[in-house]
Amino acid sequence: MIKRIDVFDRPTTDGLIRQFLQPEPGRVGGRVDTEIRSNTVQWINFDTDTIAWAFPKHDWIANPCQLSRYAPGEHYDWHHDVIPKRSSRRAYTLTVTLRPAPGAYIEIEDDQYYLAPGEGLVFDSTLLHRATAPTHGVRYAFTTWAMIRN
Repeated sequence: MIKRIDVFDRPTTDGLIRQFLQPEPGRVGGRVDTEIRSNTVQWINFDTDTIAWAFPKHDWIANPCQLSRYAPGEHYDWHHDVIPKRSSRRAYTLTVTLRPAPGAYIEIEDDQYYLAPGEGLVFDSTLLHRATAPTHGVRYAFTTWAMIRN
């Protein structure tokens, strides 16, 4: 399941970008691995009730949510969003472009998406996906996950 949706208006996307104040390296499995992920992130608390409508059936939405920044050459290579051996699991991923940049695409399996500001994708967290590097400019994104108890 992959669903393209309008999530945020322009004042919301701009406000979220302004919250990106204390970046840290993106992590993969709890560690920094710039071969797989070279962008920066910041975790923020967000009123997830305002985006619950975007997901299929779920128990709750992960919070804090992740803001990501991709400068030219920064990427997040192929991965899925499943974390094993937990009492709950990520069932669906929501990623929303806050600011697009040339060359910065979301690829899910064999499909490629260039999203406008505020536009997002909801998809099964088990699907392989990646974020490609901008050729110039900076891409900002918002990501969270709908959770289901195991």
